[in-house]
Amino acid sequence: MNKKNLTKRSILFVSAIFIAGLQTKAQGRIYESRKEANQAINNSCYKASNGWNFYTDSLVILGKGSLPDKSFAFIKEESSRILDENHYKYFRQPLEYTYSGRKVQISNLIVSGNRTTGYRVFAKIKVGRINRYLMDIEGAIESGELLPANETNYNSVTTQ
Repeated sequence: MNKKNLTKRSILFVSAIFIAGLQTKAQGRIYESRKEANQAINNSCYKASNGWNFYTDSLVILGKGSLPDKSFAFIKEESSRILDENHYKYFRQPLEYTYSGRKVQISNLIVSGNRTTGYRVFAKIKVGRINRYLMDIEGAIESGELLPANETNYNSVTTQ
């Protein structure tokens, strides 16, 4: 192999690594076991990695969707399949961009995942439709799809 081809391959390799790094989604907090993830939900409350507390039956404010069409990458329609360890893979449609800025209610906090990919905490949310949506809490926070609470929104997520 000559020096020119080696240089081109090196540039392509570095470019591929850079592009792959840009395409990774927000990781958030991933637990190694279901038991560890369930312990993170204490008395129907989950404390996110940034210190926000999420309670069952509380309201949260949605930010802007992070997908190119402005829909929500971390808030997706709950699968119609029976919930099992792998239902994270069976999500269907993302929540539309028209829900940006709206208040939604957390109906339940659940744990989902498997031993290979790890376990995450999700909030099952009510958006005013028959369908329920699941929100990856940590991913939604990191991507800006979930806004912090303020003084006027007294019944929402609390910050500490």
